[in-house]
Amino acid sequence: MFNPKILMMISCLLPFITLAKDVVRINKGQDSHTQYKMIILQTALAVTEKKYGDYEVIINGPPTTIKRAIMEIKSGNTINAFMAVTTPAWEKNTLVIRIPVRRGILNYRLLSVHKNNLDKFANVHTLDDLKKLQGGVRIGWATTAVLKSHAFKLFEANTLRGLYHMLENNRVDYIPRGANEIYNELLLRKNSHPNLVVEPSLALYIPAPYYIFISPKEAKLAQRIEEGLELMIADGSLERIFYQHYADNIKRANLANRRIITIGNPFLPVETPLARKELWFENDPQMQSLELH
Repeated sequence: MFNPKILMMISCLLPFITLAKDVVRINKGQDSHTQYKMIILQTALAVTEKKYGDYEVIINGPPTTIKRAIMEIKSGNTINAFMAVTTPAWEKNTLVIRIPVRRGILNYRLLSVHKNNLDKFANVHTLDDLKKLQGGVRIGWATTAVLKSHAFKLFEANTLRGLYHMLENNRVDYIPRGANEIYNELLLRKNSHPNLVVEPSLALYIPAPYYIFISPKEAKLAQRIEEGLELMIADGSLERIFYQHYADNIKRANLANRRIITIGNPFLPVETPLARKELWFENDPQMQSLELH
């Protein structure tokens, strides 16, 4: 039989007993939209605080390559979370949270081009038409693997900076970039690369869900973040944050008036939640008028 005094002591201490803090160690990232990613992550952790307790997000180290990030996530020693477009390597080596945190905006790629070469794209209507031109891509991009699988003519560089230098000097014809990325990237480079513009008539559609990946050693953390994202979907906060950051880009992209060239992604896992319409921005009521396909 339990000692009543011990039981009383335990009951008195319970209000002061806290759950172990969840610590997320994440890489800084290499794109200009780190702020959006961090807001999504922080919100998912905050809305689950009552159930899971306190949390901390630590930015660990400078940007890294995708290949190196997968190795680090698998070990869980330096970072235990990363955000990227899914690939077979990510799916094999990590705990995948299959909620596209960018709501599918990366499925739509616009083309950065040299303004003097716009006429090259005027008669591009099909996949085969586009494959006649030279694309510039980065080593390690999920998009690179997809385009290579379709036998595109590609130049592969180690950095995005190098790609834009190649484009400015007419050594490649285009760089495919997400509708959420391209305008800011060109704005940042308007002085160094003044001849680069967004091609106005085309968009590529490549299914490319952008997920949060967690170390296989952190199952509880993965569960917490997934539950947090589901709560954000249910209360509409994920959608609100998305439009706060990307509404202007979506409007500028003017997808309804572009020729959409669909490029199949042979690496897309069968588990991709395409049937969950609420996860993809193109199914939002305010997006119906875009007539994306």
